[in-house]
Amino acid sequence: MSVWEVIAVYAVLPAAIVAFLAVVTVGRGRHRAKVRYEPGKPWQHPDRLWAGVTPVVAAPVVDRVGTTRGGAHAGW
Repeated sequence: MSVWEVIAVYAVLPAAIVAFLAVVTVGRGRHRAKVRYEPGKPWQHPDRLWAGVTPVVAAPVVDRVGTTRGGAHAGW
């Protein structure tokens, strides 16, 4: 292999791949309208938690009769 072929394979080709990936990933985000929250303005979007769109069901409350002692302090 000549020196120019080695430079093309080990420098130009990886640089072209990195440039292509940069254009694809960064170029997309620049053309979208950015909707951001600004302090002092009301929140205009629906509430979302980390659980997703499914509603969260709370566990039933259990009667705690007889639990006057114990806990994390190890005074059983």
